[in-house]
Amino acid sequence: MHVHSLFSDGEGSLDDLVAAAAVRGLDELGVSDHLVPRSLDDGYGVPHDRLAEYLGAVREAGARAPAGLRVLVGVEVDLAADTVAETDALLDRSDFDYAICSVHHVDGFPFDLEETLAQEGWAHPDGLYRRYYEIVTWAAASGRYDVAGHLDLPTKFGVRPAGDVSACWAAALDAIAAAGMAVELNTGGLSDPVGAIYPDPEILAAARARGISIVFGSDAHRPVEVGRDFEAAVALARRAGYRTYLRLSDRSQVPLPAAPGRGASSSGTPSSGAAT
Repeated sequence: MHVHSLFSDGEGSLDDLVAAAAVRGLDELGVSDHLVPRSLDDGYGVPHDRLAEYLGAVREAGARAPAGLRVLVGVEVDLAADTVAETDALLDRSDFDYAICSVHHVDGFPFDLEETLAQEGWAHPDGLYRRYYEIVTWAAASGRYDVAGHLDLPTKFGVRPAGDVSACWAAALDAIAAAGMAVELNTGGLSDPVGAIYPDPEILAAARARGISIVFGSDAHRPVEVGRDFEAAVALARRAGYRTYLRLSDRSQVPLPAAPGRGASSSGTPSSGAAT
């Protein structure tokens, strides 16, 4: 459910992404290109005047998809406290199947870009982490979003807070649970410097304890990345106590795919019942 196309910062066409999902044996693909407030967009978001075109194009690609593959049109919303009115207006005028809330900026600071590691915004990691989770908590409480994307993204470069910020992410999880949102298992983190699926196992276990549903996302920016490392994500979910995931097309709980050797494909991607 976390895939990017040429409409934002992806490198593949919609048909390329659909074809990749079919090859992987997935039964659900969610295209979720970036929806970015103008003040934060340096060119990686869907132009606001092309949102209707984007919606129509994903629907048409879904109509061309092979039998058995459902294609949803979603959006990954970049959040900022001072652009909520603009973001809400864009969501209100667009008929998305779902919306992922993602925080890539803390008070205008793009902390997930490698070139910012030497900048002032990273001088005090504890403060950055706390503010990050405050924004996630506020976004969840708004009730506008279906999924919390890559929930502990500040870990991307392996920079950890010196102090204990567990109360901050716990508050975010409480807000996510109250809003009925799902948490994404984002396998893109395995290709980031941190080398781990988002979120951290401790956070995922805490999400399970709160009854929060999970969905799967590869954060694919190229067709070859669609569905990557889902076997590892399923294993992580099982270790956290999950036995089902949330299928976004009908909002039903679906049993996790079989463990390796009992129905998983040789590519390491679940062969059935998997959401992207």
